[in-house]
Amino acid sequence: MTVDEKELRREIQFAIRNAQGIRGAIFTPNDAFEIIVKKQIGRLREPALKCVDLVINEVASAVREAADCAAQYPRFRDVLEQIVIQAMRDKENNTKQFVNHHIDIQMSYINVNHDDFIGFSTAEQKASASTQNQSAGRKNIGNQVIRKGWLSVHNIGIVRGSRDFWFVLTSENLSWYKDEEEREKKYMLPLDGIKLRDVDASFMSRQHKFALFYPDGKK
Repeated sequence: MTVDEKELRREIQFAIRNAQGIRGAIFTPNDAFEIIVKKQIGRLREPALKCVDLVINEVASAVREAADCAAQYPRFRDVLEQIVIQAMRDKENNTKQFVNHHIDIQMSYINVNHDDFIGFSTAEQKASASTQNQSAGRKNIGNQVIRKGWLSVHNIGIVRGSRDFWFVLTSENLSWYKDEEEREKKYMLPLDGIKLRDVDASFMSRQHKFALFYPDGKK
């Protein structure tokens, strides 16, 4: 079942205008909401009934194939197939009646107080709870140390070249130190969207190396 977005938007606009009348409204009227929702629920009737027909056809085909096992008794096979298919047709009518009643019940009353309905207040509460959980998670994690080691920094100052520093990588920043004692801090780089990858060391070097980069390619 496909829905034309342009047609749906046009129906929503007409429903809101008809519900408001000559007076304007700050929020979307409930009448307009119910009109649109009931119309969308009503569109489920045809595919639901078609689904019942498809199931009946598949089961009928299976019954005919199973009845072929009694091909040596033609009359018995015909009677058996007729009885089973007739019982299926009776259940088909009951099933379609149940589907129609169920859709009519859903269209008769739109329960906006249901737990599955996400209204404005529910959405606001869920968004607030999600934000609080994320903040609590970050507080629990803290500024944990991820990795330590020597880092070769290239192109420092005017003179081209590289210098090795002892670095400490945490969940929030990357800090440079003069040596492994971590007493003299040279620089601290806050991490925001930076990614990490390992780099193969040179042939004669035993130092562990890695590279920092941005996924979007910026430096």
